[in-house]
Amino acid sequence: MGLLRTFITALRHYLRGRNRVHIVGDGELHIAPDARLRRSKIYISPGSCVQIENRCSINGARIALLGDNNSLIFQEAARLLGGATVTMEGNSTVIIGRNAGVRRVDFVAKDADITVGERCMFSNNIVVRNHDSHKVLVDGKIANPARDIVLGKHVWIGQNVSILKSAEIGDDSILGFGSVVTKSCPPGSVMAGNPARIIKTGVSWDY
Repeated sequence: MGLLRTFITALRHYLRGRNRVHIVGDGELHIAPDARLRRSKIYISPGSCVQIENRCSINGARIALLGDNNSLIFQEAARLLGGATVTMEGNSTVIIGRNAGVRRVDFVAKDADITVGERCMFSNNIVVRNHDSHKVLVDGKIANPARDIVLGKHVWIGQNVSILKSAEIGDDSILGFGSVVTKSCPPGSVMAGNPARIIKTGVSWDY
């Protein structure tokens, strides 16, 4: 453990000096040798972990793992760029899948998970939130618990979209500009509107 802690400390100093990355907290940080981190801030609370796999790129991001039992995983070649943020407040797992491209997205997780499938593409000014800011109590019981969010493979999320708890989006789907997504949809669908509804099925998309 002493050798590992020394290595992590040395790595943190190296990243701070070379790429202006500020890493604080006593949680676990695992960075693959060819991952790239630049101009980012990372806070990891004790009992939480960040894992960044090979060929990932983290640039201009703000990551804060608060509370206990958080796990943030960037799978191979995932990209978190251009002002994206991840805020985790306890008992959550966030997975950014292989080759996913994330830019100017705010992930907010607490007491439930968020999963982004491989090759998902995000536009700008997007919110992905799996809980409400405050609890609603009915007869002393929580009426609005946190719920998982799952984005399948190769999902295209348009500008100004909000994806809220319980959403499960099938592979190859498209979420249209300005949509507020509160429900699930099958693979190959287009959802749009506030609240979003399915407006087309049997579609796919390409870069």
